[in-house]
Amino acid sequence: MDFAPPFGTWLKARRKQLDLTQAALAQRAHYSTIAIHKVEAGAQPTSHALAAALAAALDIPQADRAAFIAFARGLQVRQPLNHLPLPPTAMLGREADLATLSSLLAPAGSERLVTLLGPPGVGKTRLALQIAREMQPAFTDGAAFVPLAPLSDPAHLPGAILNALRQRTPGGAPGAGTMSLIEAISEFLESRELLLTLDNFEHLLHGAPLITGLLARCPRLRMLVTSRERLNLSGERVVELRSLARPDAIALFVRQAAAVKPGFASTPQNEAILDEICAHLDDLPLAIELAAARARMLTPARLLARLTDHAGARFELLNTGPRDADLRQRALSSTIDWSYRLLNEPEQRIFRRMSVFAGGCDLDGAAAVCLDPADKESPDIAAAETALQSLLDKSLIYEAEGLDGSARFNQLEMIREYALLQLTQSGEVDETLRRLAIHLNALGAASQPYVPKPNNIEWIKRLSSERDNIAAALAWCRTSAGDYSMGLLIAGRIGCAISWGASFGFATPLPGMDVWYERIEERIAALPDDVQAATLFGLEDLVHATGEWERARVVNELTRSVARRTGDWRVEADVLFADCVQHDYVEGDFARAEPVYLRMLELTRRDTLRHAVSLGMLGRALVAYRQAERAIPMLEAALAVWDEHNITWSMFGGQASIHEYLACAHMWRDDFGAAEAHARMALDAFAAAGLEPNVTPVRQAFSALAGGRAETFGACALQGLASGDRRAGAPPATGDGAITGLREIACMPHAAVHALRHTRGGLPTGYGGRPSPGLAACWRG
Repeated sequence: MDFAPPFGTWLKARRKQLDLTQAALAQRAHYSTIAIHKVEAGAQPTSHALAAALAAALDIPQADRAAFIAFARGLQVRQPLNHLPLPPTAMLGREADLATLSSLLAPAGSERLVTLLGPPGVGKTRLALQIAREMQPAFTDGAAFVPLAPLSDPAHLPGAILNALRQRTPGGAPGAGTMSLIEAISEFLESRELLLTLDNFEHLLHGAPLITGLLARCPRLRMLVTSRERLNLSGERVVELRSLARPDAIALFVRQAAAVKPGFASTPQNEAILDEICAHLDDLPLAIELAAARARMLTPARLLARLTDHAGARFELLNTGPRDADLRQRALSSTIDWSYRLLNEPEQRIFRRMSVFAGGCDLDGAAAVCLDPADKESPDIAAAETALQSLLDKSLIYEAEGLDGSARFNQLEMIREYALLQLTQSGEVDETLRRLAIHLNALGAASQPYVPKPNNIEWIKRLSSERDNIAAALAWCRTSAGDYSMGLLIAGRIGCAISWGASFGFATPLPGMDVWYERIEERIAALPDDVQAATLFGLEDLVHATGEWERARVVNELTRSVARRTGDWRVEADVLFADCVQHDYVEGDFARAEPVYLRMLELTRRDTLRHAVSLGMLGRALVAYRQAERAIPMLEAALAVWDEHNITWSMFGGQASIHEYLACAHMWRDDFGAAEAHARMALDAFAAAGLEPNVTPVRQAFSALAGGRAETFGACALQGLASGDRRAGAPPATGDGAITGLREIACMPHAAVHALRHTRGGLPTGYGGRPSPGLAACWRG
């Protein structure tokens, strides 16, 4: 109960509330009417006996009687606050967050000010209310909850806090000044142990110094603040609230759907659809609750179709929240719009431009695409960093780690969709996508993916991180407002990196790349001479990634023709290597491939690194066909170049691969000591490059070899061949002569057969257990 002094005034009000006269109350309390009159008039102090009698006469709850007696006798009342709102539903899926916040905010915890940060609709208010209710008994003076969404001015903040504390304004004057209100709050809280929750603070940030002042004056006060933006106060501990885990998101949807459609449940028939619905809703509680409310009329399949029908469909559908909810919580667009309107104009511009990044962006991308051009030769990275930090602080973007370990910045899908609608309304879509295409084209030119270098794998990872952005830019380049030639350059410069990224599991191949071969000769000829052949070769690599080997062969011939016409000997050498792949790997015809390898070797003598690539590729093929004596000098010469330039791994070479080939070469010579040493160095080099050496059976095989277990090596290698286990993106088996699986790493099946013959014997089989002519020849040899 609320006990507001003076006691005489309170007693009179309570008596009248119970419709009692002074005489009737005196009769109930077994005291005289005069005694009651004097107490109400403040003319007589209240004894403990009279206070106890009045507590019984006034039906004061037993839990409040000690506080009532102290109040009646003029002693300090320390009645815990317990006026928290009651949540309408049980909390789901926040056990870890509850435990974290409880540990931080406990009276003996480590923090006095915790800001619960999170994007629109993530459930900050609901979690804060749950924390307040669960922790209330731990605080001597309880907990108070202050809803701030209705406020429009930080000057109203002290009054809202006093109201939540059930305290009158100083002197009872509604118009009391702000300073006197703050003084009243401080006086009330100064000696109290209490948890004070301020909910929805993001629009009142100018009032944040009040928090610091209260904490400084009230040593036993703990504060939990929910906000979409951090307060940037000394001593602030920020806890970020993420979306629900998928199982909890589905459970929330089912519970809310059952509330409007009794009997609704997750079934084997709809569980995949429910999973997809929650994915499209970013697992955000508000969005899930709004969507589940539609379950009364829409089946899960129909709801999913409506959510994904067109851009903005989610906001059109999810617009009928409960009537008793805050206006911002009744529609999905409203809760995001609230945050958008709190941004200044430059922040709004950057926020909506970020929507063209389908796969997030790094600092360079944000600077190049989202900032207005300045009088500088390069993008303003510092300005981009400031802008992104502001959006991070406001929970409108989140930070993730790129494949190369660099920071990347993303928008939740629903927030991105809202931002894209704003970008469309501003008329900036085409210009922003043009900037994205220009940025990716420059990134592809800088990467030089076919040039061996120490950081080659970092570039592949970085470009693989841009995979979805590349797809978006390529789609725009083919529109009427786009730039088809730039699209060709992007596909050619970055496509190869995506292809190799797919082979190592960093990305998936880009779909629909066949559209870039329409009128290819005419369109390639429109590009500058010095990039025509390289662009075509990159497009060919994109084809390889999708397994369209026949189309790749057609593009390969065109690339050869263009390379010779433009005098691009480097691409001509790359085309020869593609020929070797076709003859050696796809057709299994080394006799046809060997002279092509030799031509490639001769053509690249003018470039040390490219020549090392040629030596390694021919050496690899020779090992595969049991010509170890010829292969080893070539491989050792290539290894010397990679050692000199400190190149651990490259697309067509590097220390890791050469050690791998040398391990197999020395096995043919029955030199298992040397084979073991090179196997160890290969494993170490692959690990240093951040790559798994190959698929699981190969890793097991090399680990066995590195441990000197030749028999186990052979068994593992053949197991991989028989199962067809291979790296993603490797060519499929074609015909009896095809060697896939471990053949894809050059020589493993042949060396495996040799290892088995050397130890215990075995049966030579190819892909899927079929006889392989190449393996049979090894066996007979």
